[in-house]
Amino acid sequence: MANYSNVSAKLPPELKEKIKRYKIPISETIREAFEDKVKQIELSELEESAATVLHLFERVKTEDIVKMIREDRDSR
Repeated sequence: MANYSNVSAKLPPELKEKIKRYKIPISETIREAFEDKVKQIELSELEESAATVLHLFERVKTEDIVKMIREDRDSR
């Protein structure tokens, strides 16, 4: 069985009552919210990394890439 950790949150009484009234599954909802938030942050980090790599690739000239490809093909 997986190892889980407990988290807690303070909710206004009105919100807790609405959660109860609408039978919202608390654990599942919280887990999904955290998973979504983590994915959002990870995507943001990946976008930043991609921007950095793009910046590096912009410095490489197309002619140099073509030359490297031709040299590689010729060496085979």
